[in-house]
Parts: sequence; C-alpha cells; structure tokens
Amino acid sequence: MKNDKYYTPTIEEFHVGFEYQLFNGANWQDRTVGMGVWDLKRQILHHLTMDVPAVRVKHLDRSDIESFGFKYVGKTIDNWYDLEGDFEIPMSNCRNMLIKMQHDFRTHQGVRIVGYEYNHNSGDSETLYRGSCKNKSELKRILTQIGVI
Repeated sequence: MKNDKYYTPTIEEFHVGFEYQLFNGANWQDRTVGMGVWDLKRQILHHLTMDVPAVRVKHLDRSDIESFGFKYVGKTIDNWYDLEGDFEIPMSNCRNMLIKMQHDFRTHQGVRIVGYEYNHNSGDSETLYRGSCKNKSELKRILTQIGVI
C-alpha cells in the first residue's frame, strides 16, 4: 500500500535546515541538513538512487503549519489557517495583519498565503505567496522570505 504521508525528495530540495528522514536498515531517523551540506549531498544522492530509496520527507500537513503559530480554522475544498500579528512584510505598507493560509491537502502541494490589513478604514489585502510548498522546510523558507517569521 502506498504511503501518501511521505515522498522521496529530489537532490535539489536539500539545503541547510532541510528536514528529512534516513532509513538506517532498521528504522527511520529524523535528520536536518547542517552546514556541511555539500559533503552530505553526495551521501544523500547515493541513498536517493538506490532501488528502494532510503530517504523520505513528510508532506506538509496540519501539524507542520500549526508549528509556525497558525491556527486551524476549518476545511472546505482546502484546509484554512489564520495567523495574527505585526509583520515586516517587504514591499508592503501593511503591518498589523491577519494572515490567511490555504493548503491543498489533497495534492500536498498547493499553498496560498494572503495578508489582510487590520485597519477599520481599509479593506486592503495582498497575496503574499501563491504556489507549491511540499514540506515544512519549504514553508519555513517561504514564511521567512515574505516576512511572516
């Protein structure tokens, strides 16, 4: 039976801070790529090219999203999350915002992040990110780039 909770990453996904699991022959061990990423990539490439890959990554899920402070608010076609606060959003005049995140739990990849300004005189909103996001490490990078964390 296929396990949809995990996938085999490509070598291009590995970067400092990337979280993955490595099979040691008996069980899966949690790992995070450190500063020696280039030496590690050769080892990882070996594990990725085996007949049965010994490297896996957990798809982005509710617990990953909530680990960044988002609160689950419901489910329609997608899962929805909210995060409130003051954010330093690059290229934006909005500061006090409600961040809404939409996650396509069926494909484990689609993410849309929209910021709504908390100003009674303004109903301004900005799409901060729309695209793919397969795992927690990618989400962290995106949230950092758009100024949410």
